Amino acid sequence: MITVKEENELINRVLAGEERCYAELVDAYKSYAYTIALKILQNKPEAEEVAQDAFVKAFHYLKNFNRQARFSTWLYRIVFNTAITYK
Repeated sequence: MITVKEENELINRVLAGEERCYAELVDAYKSYAYTIALKILQNKPEAEEVAQDAFVKAFHYLKNFNRQARFSTWLYRIVFNTAITYK
């Protein structure tokens, strides 16, 4: 897991136009997102799809992320809601 400082630096860079930096956030949290989705869906291919969809949503709404919470907390809600909707 990455530190809050590293998260914020990556988010700042993504929002500044360095979209390739988002891959570092994905790499840091892909197992986390997959695990959440798998617990809800109980299906590996569906969990992979939901995790990917959640990262796309998170990227799309990254400008709305308020940094009072960690990125992982925000991502958890996105993955959870995406999985429930998928189910």
